[in-house]
Amino acid sequence: MKTNIEISNIKNHFLFENEEKEENEENEKQYKNEENTKYVSKIKNYCFSSINEANICDIIRKIPYYSNTYSILEDYDFINISQLHEKIIKKLEINEINQNNKYLLFKYKRENYINFNDFLFNLPTVKMFIFHVIGTFSHILQSLLLLNNNNMCFFNLSHENIIFQMDNREKPILCNFSSSLQISKLNLSYITNIINITDNYTLKPL
Repeated sequence: MKTNIEISNIKNHFLFENEEKEENEENEKQYKNEENTKYVSKIKNYCFSSINEANICDIIRKIPYYSNTYSILEDYDFINISQLHEKIIKKLEINEINQNNKYLLFKYKRENYINFNDFLFNLPTVKMFIFHVIGTFSHILQSLLLLNNNNMCFFNLSHENIIFQMDNREKPILCNFSSSLQISKLNLSYITNIINITDNYTLKPL
């Protein structure tokens, strides 16, 4: 995994909500650094789900102008839990921290977006609603076909994984690729792992 995340400055990649003011002025500046406002990072177990998401995003990153259609992780790298400040460890989305386990630091761009339902169902007129629904369906279809043409299938299509960027509300963007499929890798083991990490067991469009 070739990345450019500087692990020695890992604290800079985290931005905590409702964080108490640091007594030390230098630390306070560090939290307000422009880098913090642009990115948000998550620690994930090194497992099938995280590896699959990283691999899928590596493929999407090769698609020209992918950011106009997909919201993916910007960077990732292995992380040693012992390097983390205890304040960060308390806020990790991991049930149990085991020093013997492997973890990945996933770095995402902090985007100003609105959820699919919040956008469509708050349009002022029925005419605008119908117009945007048709446009949204068309754009999502093109997005799915583009993934298929690049050996991928967006397996967990739902309104929760479709967003609209506030600066470009006309076109929907797909996000959350941990459950997506690499078509060339399809076999019983791969599909079993995908099903185990899906949010529900509804039939998906293979």
